[in-house]
Amino acid sequence: MALIGWRTSPRPSALIPDSLNLNLNMKNSTTVWTAAAALLLFAVPAPAQDSGNDFQFGGEMRFRTTNSDASINHTGRLRFNMAKELDQVVSTFVEIQTNGTIGTELGDLTLHQAYMRLNGFGGDLFDVKAGRFEMNYGQGRMVSSYDWNDGGSAWDGLLFQHATEDHTLDVIYTKAVSGQPTGFGTVDASTLAGLYYQRNIAGWDSDFYALSREMDAGGSDLTLGALVEGSLQGFELSGELASQSGEDAANDDKSGSVIILDGTYDLGGEIKLGARYTMADDFDPINDNAHFNNGHMDLVSLNDNLTDIAIYGLMPIDDNWSWYGVFHSFTGEEDGLFGDAIGNEIDLGIWGNVGEHTGFWAGYSTFMDGERTGDDLADDSWFFAQVVLDF
Repeated sequence: MALIGWRTSPRPSALIPDSLNLNLNMKNSTTVWTAAAALLLFAVPAPAQDSGNDFQFGGEMRFRTTNSDASINHTGRLRFNMAKELDQVVSTFVEIQTNGTIGTELGDLTLHQAYMRLNGFGGDLFDVKAGRFEMNYGQGRMVSSYDWNDGGSAWDGLLFQHATEDHTLDVIYTKAVSGQPTGFGTVDASTLAGLYYQRNIAGWDSDFYALSREMDAGGSDLTLGALVEGSLQGFELSGELASQSGEDAANDDKSGSVIILDGTYDLGGEIKLGARYTMADDFDPINDNAHFNNGHMDLVSLNDNLTDIAIYGLMPIDDNWSWYGVFHSFTGEEDGLFGDAIGNEIDLGIWGNVGEHTGFWAGYSTFMDGERTGDDLADDSWFFAQVVLDF
């Protein structure tokens, strides 16, 4: 459940279905289910004189099975949320969750989001979000909620947004929630502050950002970047470029950059074919949605000095179900233009809806190890199936 008008959602990739985009510790599962039951009881409609001012309740149940050459895992998450519009100025949103391995004790009950929103703060100059919240920008390459992980990612702090019909400017000052996941470990940042500006220029959606980060382990960096997306001669095109500078934990200078070029062509009948080129040079991701961009098997990251040439396609089965496929060719930084061969990955999958509130997504991946040594990668295959129920 999202509050209408708040623009932090990433623009959907051609291969990410919209239907799939659907720490307060409590020490045992009894407490978890007690809290869950309480929320369900409160969700029962009660008579009210002002029905437009009622609480809104929602939630999600998600179950996933993954099977690789090394292991089989069954995981899931349960989320409950509550929203309340207090008046025309102030609204609130609270979301709790538990997640873990199915067949074992549930994880701790955690506070995933809890924020208030103030509309028209400072003489209608800004809308303000204060508390704990998710952040998603652009294509999720820099900042995302990393929804593939059952725990997801959130930030504590303040977000000021100035929005008009022509542009949106976000002013960010946040701290990463301790221990939250990313595709490759946890977010190592004591603060993330900066500006994110969005504007349509001559028919092209254009984003410009400056993000400053200070890591708990020491060091800091500044990421400057731009993302442009639009249509040309039947092609859906996008390009993102970011440059990084700063110091590492040992106070040594560090710098990096990344460029992503993407093009998709609609062949008709909603069949799409596309290609993506990604090249990263000593770039340290902030909180990127690696799973959707760098291969479903999560074997590589932008900080691998990665070059990725990806070919993908999307083919509808009917109005509800679609097939997709992606081929990745991963290389490192050495030995010429294409560098050391990290390996190739093929991702195949199907997604659709089972009923009005239930989505299904399944996929198979195979990785063929390349010639690069010292990365502990090997030929592998991987399968997953996921069911998501929104209520």
